[in-house]
Parts: sequence; structure tokens; C-alpha cells
Amino acid sequence: IFSKNHGKIKAITRGIAKNKKALIQPFTPCYISWSIKTDLASVSSIEARGISPQLVDRKLLCAFYINELIMKAIPSSDPHPDLFLAYENSLSALVNNDHVNIPLRIFEKILLDEIGYGLPLIDIKQDKNRANWYEFSSATGFIPKQNQTRLSIATTTLLDLYKNEITTLQGAKECKMLMQFALDPILPKYSIKSRMIWAPTNTKHT
Repeated sequence: IFSKNHGKIKAITRGIAKNKKALIQPFTPCYISWSIKTDLASVSSIEARGISPQLVDRKLLCAFYINELIMKAIPSSDPHPDLFLAYENSLSALVNNDHVNIPLRIFEKILLDEIGYGLPLIDIKQDKNRANWYEFSSATGFIPKQNQTRLSIATTTLLDLYKNEITTLQGAKECKMLMQFALDPILPKYSIKSRMIWAPTNTKHT
């Protein structure tokens, strides 16, 4: 269970009616009560909280990718209410946005903020002499560049990302590269199984 106020909870549903257990599906919003004495909670009630988002094809795989990030990056019983809200918003955005790259990148950015590996975007925002382009290194942060290179990211893209926004498809492409650099030291790409589904022909989507 990924909950707003208690974080990620491991639980069992012994004694719950079958029609209530059937509500427990990926991406399905529910009201759930539980008791916990050990690392494993015992669910006492389940009620529907809304309709599951209608995710199909690549949008469904992108949602599973977000789920996998939560499973692997967040410790159990560690509350992240802002990430919970970002999760709900991301699922909704996947349903309503043909460009899945945008909600994925925004969720990754918020995830990094939540787990203590946030990008130093505030430095660029506050820099009165900022460059037009930057490259990113997980060791040194953002490196200003005089000219655009294959690895450079536009300052306008970074300023949008600071506000949890991506306003252009080119910006989404740049943010994909940025997030790969930022996430790989924490969650190497080979450890994220849902990424491997796209390889090698469908990597353009995620």
C-alpha cells in the first residue's frame, strides 16, 4: 500500500471479503484501515475511493515504471505526502497527456526532492549571471556552457523544471537525459525492470 500519511506499507488481507480484496489492484484509489504490530500490517477494511485511471499500452507501462520507482526508492513506513500527491497527479496526467515523457520527468524530479537527492535548480534560478546552457554531473552539479552541446540542457528548461513544469517537447527530451544522469547513481537503470521492457526499440517513450 502506498498511503498519503504513512508512506509505503506491507500488508496482508486475511479475513477480508473477496469482493473487497478485489479492490486491491495497481493504481486503484481506496480507503484502507489496518493495524500493525510488526513490519507486516493486517488490513481490517477496504472501501473504494474512486475510479481507477484508464491506463493502456505505453501509458500503463509508464505507470508501472512510476510504481517501481516508489517501491525501490522509498523506505517502508516513511511518509511522503507531497510524493503521494505527485503520484496521483502523474497517473491523471498520463491518462490525459499524449506526451508521457512530461509527467514521468516531473514525477522523477519530485521523487529526487523527496528522497534527499534534489537537483540544485535553485542555484541556477538565483544566479544573475547564468549561462544559456548547462551540463549535469551527479558529482559536481550543473556546469555552465557557452554553446549548446549534445549533453547540454537549456536554462529555460531548468527554470521550468524548478517550478515542476515542462513546457516544450524539447524540454522534455532534455529532462529525460538529465533525470537519467541524476537517477542512475541511486537507482541504476539495469535495476529498474520496467525500463527494460522498452529496450531497445521503445526507449523514446520513457
